[in-house]
Amino acid sequence: MLIRRGYRFRLKLRDGDEQKFVQFAGCCRFVWNKALTYQDGLFKAEGEKILSKTKLLNLLPEWKNEHPFLREAHSQILQQSLIDLDRAYQNFFRRLKQGEDPGYPRYKKKFVHDSFRFPQGFKVEGRHIYLPKLGWFRFYKSQDI
Repeated sequence: MLIRRGYRFRLKLRDGDEQKFVQFAGCCRFVWNKALTYQDGLFKAEGEKILSKTKLLNLLPEWKNEHPFLREAHSQILQQSLIDLDRAYQNFFRRLKQGEDPGYPRYKKKFVHDSFRFPQGFKVEGRHIYLPKLGWFRFYKSQDI
């Protein structure tokens, strides 16, 4: 049996690094909110018909052309944000069919639980981690990976 584990470590940031992290989290929030608005319009117009995860991911290059600041963020974190939105919609429809309180996906607010994930592409060497488009960072290694 394959066991997947998630680890959380605190990074040791240098001066000016925090701004780039805030920018990446902002890009993820923007993509989530834009996709939610798009899906919300489809849901209200056509009932349960919304775009699949793949069709949403295919809209991402078009959105990058419309909003150049999205090009500065790594594409995988933006894709991960759309995958999370798709999972939120799946949970909504599953709960709706079961007769539970569905919990419709909500818009994300600035500086409230800001986060992003790199599903792949990062490297860990000792107490250093490489994050794509951000560079190398030291971190507090509190447990073995």
